[in-house]
Amino acid sequence: MTKKEIKVAVVTTVISVSGTAIYDFIKEKPVFSSLWNSVKWIWTTVFEFELKLWYFLLGLVIFVTIKRTIKSKKIDTVIIPSEEMIDWLMYKEDTIDSIKWKWDWIKNPVDGNWNAKNIQPICNKCQTKMHLSKGVWYDLNSECPRCDNQYRNLKGIEKIESIIIDNVQRGFYKSKI
Repeated sequence: MTKKEIKVAVVTTVISVSGTAIYDFIKEKPVFSSLWNSVKWIWTTVFEFELKLWYFLLGLVIFVTIKRTIKSKKIDTVIIPSEEMIDWLMYKEDTIDSIKWKWDWIKNPVDGNWNAKNIQPICNKCQTKMHLSKGVWYDLNSECPRCDNQYRNLKGIEKIESIIIDNVQRGFYKSKI
């Protein structure tokens, strides 16, 4: 809902309740009598109905049958590979734009997808992990703490992760493990 729709709903509710109160005051009836009558009508017509036992049992049988059918279809069609079957989990380093990158794979417990995490550039001279820092104008830079080798204008971590995942999806990783 948009803010305008919410405002219309609130204003309409306030006007109807106020109108009921004014009407009740003028007619010398108890306050909110029409609102109370509406609540009583809803209670007697919607919430008070006869529920026979066989209606409940029939609904329960249909629900259980549908649930089992859906569950059996999911088991037949979805094959969940074990971690030993996933060879791309060994793909943990690559050279992207002439810079070596290393990362770890972490399985997201919520959706079950694998994400590349702890993505870091590696110094090409001494193989030390480098830390990323933001430079002027939002570009990423990296400097080796051991040999002072520097990289300027690096791609962002999101782009590097996208390239890594694309390499996995396209099978480019196989030559690098």
